[in-house]
Amino acid sequence: MIRRSLLSAARSLAAGLLCLTAAGAALADSLPPPTAEYSARQRMTAAGDMIEARLFHSKGSERREFVIDGVRSILIRTPERILQIQPELGMALEMQPGEGPEAGPDPGNLSTLDAEAEGQETVAGLGTTRYRVRRGEASGGFEGRVWSTPDGIYVRVDGTVEEEGRSVPVTMELADVERGPQDPTLFQVPAGMRTMTLGPLQGRVPEAFRTDRK
Repeated sequence: MIRRSLLSAARSLAAGLLCLTAAGAALADSLPPPTAEYSARQRMTAAGDMIEARLFHSKGSERREFVIDGVRSILIRTPERILQIQPELGMALEMQPGEGPEAGPDPGNLSTLDAEAEGQETVAGLGTTRYRVRRGEASGGFEGRVWSTPDGIYVRVDGTVEEEGRSVPVTMELADVERGPQDPTLFQVPAGMRTMTLGPLQGRVPEAFRTDRK
């Protein structure tokens, strides 16, 4: 459903952020942690493929809603777990952070990276600081720029990730950002939904929840 190249690059972005967490260059600043509450439209482009989503964020918890080929999916991240929901099937898959490569990138990892502030810019109507993040020695790293508000709304990410020995351009942008408290139920499994769990030894995500099927 979602094109393979987009998901592949998204997984590389997630891996690159983790690599930079451990091996990033010791630059002067760090990115602000995501403490804001807001909703927005999100657009991610990787290797020329694009996906749009509706985003809800509350102090480190995130809900992303998107429709691909007419099928609605919901991805919820909290510090404790990841939920991948298929409303039409009445099913939810619960994973631990770091499990399930189909879950895609976690923008919250950006707050762990070392960065260098370059200047102030207004992006999508918000005052931001533009940061430069340079690739560390570890392979699979992200290199580029991040535009962040002081309370960690990452309004724009623009750079490259290493994907199978080549640099893949990746961008993430927010629009129509609305600040304000978010309903806590947005980050919970809807009532009446059957929940499955993915244990550490189970391996792949069940077929019904895979987003890289043809």
